[in-house]
Amino acid sequence: MNFIKTKLIISLILILIASASYAGKPFRIGLKAGLPNVVSLNVEYVLPILGHRVAPTIDYSDFSISVEGVKADFTYFEAGVNVYLAPNGKWLYGNVSYINMKTNLEYSDLVSIGTIIGIGTATTNVNIKSFSLKLGAKIGGMFYIRPEVGYLFSPLNDQVEITATFPGGFTETQTEEIPSALSGSFIFNFGFGFAF
Repeated sequence: MNFIKTKLIISLILILIASASYAGKPFRIGLKAGLPNVVSLNVEYVLPILGHRVAPTIDYSDFSISVEGVKADFTYFEAGVNVYLAPNGKWLYGNVSYINMKTNLEYSDLVSIGTIIGIGTATTNVNIKSFSLKLGAKIGGMFYIRPEVGYLFSPLNDQVEITATFPGGFTETQTEEIPSALSGSFIFNFGFGFAF
């Protein structure tokens, strides 16, 4: 098993080195996975200004997941700009971006905090519009990897007030946790893709 892992790592390094001659390709498309985007499609285009150091970028995802007993319909949109330290849109960069996340949460196993008998349900919408700052690196050329870390200025809270509905039409206001994968101010993701 370790031999296979070593072979895969060496193969990845050779692909990155071999594709370095394609570093001037301005159009990049790939996938990113992490926080808060979960998984998103990423598109970037390096503009021919300032030595090919400025690149508008967009991330988008729209899907449903179940995390920690909560179903979440999640839409993520991010638009920003990468400013590379090296010419030709490669290596280290800083990013500033606008993020719009919409999450519809569906709770289905709620227990009353009072004396209501039965299992309750609730739905709520949580939206956030914020700005972020990130540091990242584009490593490779035609095929690349892209780690990023950053900070979200208006993070999603880790709790939300909901109105639970129980059998017989009884309602109760409760405070529920938002899945940790969707909350917080820390940004971390890892991506990969191809440049054209």
